Amino acid sequence: MKTEPSLPKQHLKEKINQHYGLNLKTLDFLPIGEGSWCYHGIGDHEVFIQLIKDKIVGERTTNLQEFLTNNEIPVFIPLMGKLEQSVVGIGNFGLILYPYIIGSSLMESKNTDHQNASLRKEIGSIVAHLHTLAKGNENRPFNLPKEDFTNFQTECQLIIYPDQYLSPYNQNNDMLVDKLTNFIQVRQSELRNLIEVATRLGSNLRKRELRYVLCHGDIHEDNIFLADSGKKYIIDWDNAILAPKERDLFFFGKNKDYLTGYFGNLDETRPISPPSVDPYVIDYYVLEWALQEIYDYGNRILFDTKFDQDGRLDAWQQFQILFDVNQDVDLALRLARKF
Repeated sequence: MKTEPSLPKQHLKEKINQHYGLNLKTLDFLPIGEGSWCYHGIGDHEVFIQLIKDKIVGERTTNLQEFLTNNEIPVFIPLMGKLEQSVVGIGNFGLILYPYIIGSSLMESKNTDHQNASLRKEIGSIVAHLHTLAKGNENRPFNLPKEDFTNFQTECQLIIYPDQYLSPYNQNNDMLVDKLTNFIQVRQSELRNLIEVATRLGSNLRKRELRYVLCHGDIHEDNIFLADSGKKYIIDWDNAILAPKERDLFFFGKNKDYLTGYFGNLDETRPISPPSVDPYVIDYYVLEWALQEIYDYGNRILFDTKFDQDGRLDAWQQFQILFDVNQDVDLALRLARKF
């Protein structure tokens, strides 16, 4: 998250010392990521701290990370609390600690094009291996959700019809609620069509026999961490899901390096999108990703009380950017018009 949560920093520091015995001297907020609030703590040793909204999801994620490490997928391993807990509850939040590792994301990398091409091929190969680790028709590992092609279709109704649902901020003539309502109103017809098309594609996909694999679910370049030591890690497993392989391949787009790593060497004369990638499933994920972003930022503005006013203002700025040319919602709206 880009802004701090409503939880006071001093209270968080005391809880970390209580549950982990780290004797923290400093705790600095890091305005990074979107799935959790992050901090850098220095005490008996340096730690990277995640404050998450859902403790149960955090426990599922840390259990999955142990499984992935045992299967040679490079992930961070959380530190255990005094009671051997990987996730500690603090009120309505969850707390996860990791050793602090210096580095940057692949998106922020200052590597040469050649170095990044090599890294992308390696990540493609790792994701291909990930997709062999669980079969979707067996019992779900770690209670992971299974793709049902309904995600965010109903939830987005809350956002595109904000005047029909009671926001905790409505009663105060809230400026952001008014701005979002006005912004949505002029785009309501197109957004309604976006939901309708995603719903129709999802319904069609549920009728097909698709092979489900273990997917990261959010494998963009901000979630590929390059340590200064030379090691690389795939981070942010909160969206892990059993789904068709296209759930992850959607993030690769038509990047030849990722696809070469995933499928093996691709002949230069072949299309960039290998024939085994189902374009219909990719189209669904383009639409679903846009719905997820609309709901995530809209929910922060309208309903989620874990965010202070600065957090809601940041969400409003990010929400508007989604509709800029070639951004996620703009691309999805253009795709939806074709169906």
